[in-house]
Amino acid sequence: ELEKQHLWRKSWLMAAHIDEIPEPDCFMLWENAGQPILITHSRSGDIKAFYNTCSHRGAPIVTEARGKSRRLNCAYHGWSYTHDGDLKSVRDPEDFNALDLSQRGLKPVRCERFGNLIFINFDPHAPGLLEWFGPIAAEWEEFQFHNCRLAQRHIFDLNCNWKVAMEANTEVYHVRSIHRETLAPLLDDRRNVNTLYPNGHGRMIAPTPGGKSSSEALEIPLDVAQIHTVGEIARSCTQSYGLFPNWVVPLSQFAIPPICFWPNGIDKCRMETW
Repeated sequence: ELEKQHLWRKSWLMAAHIDEIPEPDCFMLWENAGQPILITHSRSGDIKAFYNTCSHRGAPIVTEARGKSRRLNCAYHGWSYTHDGDLKSVRDPEDFNALDLSQRGLKPVRCERFGNLIFINFDPHAPGLLEWFGPIAAEWEEFQFHNCRLAQRHIFDLNCNWKVAMEANTEVYHVRSIHRETLAPLLDDRRNVNTLYPNGHGRMIAPTPGGKSSSEALEIPLDVAQIHTVGEIARSCTQSYGLFPNWVVPLSQFAIPPICFWPNGIDKCRMETW
């Protein structure tokens, strides 16, 4: 409960990729921070977020995980909203003569994009998303987040607290013990370099063994599509960023695979990957 109050309600949290709501009138539900949030793709092209709560009697606006509809209609009493959150009509309007529809729209939640990734923040006083990224935003220009497409999505349940899972992704000291046959041949854990950034973020870099490029170490064929603007560090090292509080992303010239860890109990968590 303390983490909900002081951490999840005050941090920028990755919620979705634009390909999950690709067109105007698309919507999706997001509940990873304990509060049901409705994320919409408005006809203006903006991505917006609202509490999934009707302004009439507090019923949920949508109950589907995702969908597409011209209006967002509350299933309880039929009040209808646009994807911009505006209340457009009520059932039996003659019984609501004094109702100012313009004052009864959906309650917004802060929503900003970094490239094609969608972030949510419950705190009206938190810094903007780019300020929260700090210098990392400039470092990530080479990866073209605005062009990344969603290829796969997976969710795994783990039997550990979310912080244990997150901390395991901040160092490579364990690689020779735990990942002997998989990761150990791909990186030199004795030459690992960690960089700390403002706002609790960090970067971990480990070169590939024997001076190989990352594609050689991974034995990736030369004809596999690459992000042509990616620089030397990502092409010659294993490079992983950790964004506070729960986001890890190992970046390379081949893929942008965010990993998020969400609490699912004291000793359980959910690992979400794109």
